[in-house]
Amino acid sequence: MAGTGLPIKDLQPVTTQPAPIPSNPVPAAEAEKWAAVARIGDQIGAFADKIQAGLDAREKARLETDAENTVTDLMARHPNDPGAFRQGLEAARNGVLGTVSLRYGDVARNAYDAAGARGYRTVVRASVEQARKTTADALDARADRLTAQVMGFAAAGNTADMAQALDSYARLTDETV
Repeated sequence: MAGTGLPIKDLQPVTTQPAPIPSNPVPAAEAEKWAAVARIGDQIGAFADKIQAGLDAREKARLETDAENTVTDLMARHPNDPGAFRQGLEAARNGVLGTVSLRYGDVARNAYDAAGARGYRTVVRASVEQARKTTADALDARADRLTAQVMGFAAAGNTADMAQALDSYARLTDETV
């Protein structure tokens, strides 16, 4: 070895031949049997895929139907209360998400979100319509009261109070127009 004082041997390159690959040919009849097994396995796999697709479609339809039924029920219970509708929907949605398998979690979430959005719009519209009706009823009642006052003051000959009631009536009509 260099620098150690030990003698250096002549190094010869080592060449190796790869080991021979054992030859074990599969008889043709045996190969055909394995090919048949492979074809049957492929058919079983394709059939299993079809079964799974059918199961997925059935579960999606069930979840969508459940979501629609839940939303319909919540709309009936909270026809003019969007806040209560939303709370009920979230509770129902979270309850379902806690029970379905992970495979169908997104399907359930999407079904409840889509049905819930449609139901929520309907409840909000009903709430706005109810508020308009309540406001209109209140304004009508106020106008009726002021009309009765004007008529009463006019019949009594009380022009000062009648003028004040007419002024209130004019302000009411200006506010509503």
